[in-house]
Amino acid sequence: MGVQEKSELVEGMSLSDVSKLKQLEEENAKLKRMFADISLENSALKDLIEKKL
Repeated sequence: MGVQEKSELVEGMSLSDVSKLKQLEEENAKLKRMFADISLENSALKDLIEKKL
């Protein structure tokens, strides 16, 4: 989401809504990092299994 889009989104929102939005964005970023880490581990394990067979 671009800066202008965020500015337009924030207009008309209460402070608690903006706070909740920021919290959800942070949680989303954390979950994306976790998914990326797990995907890399999964790929490495698959490669290891293929080499052992």
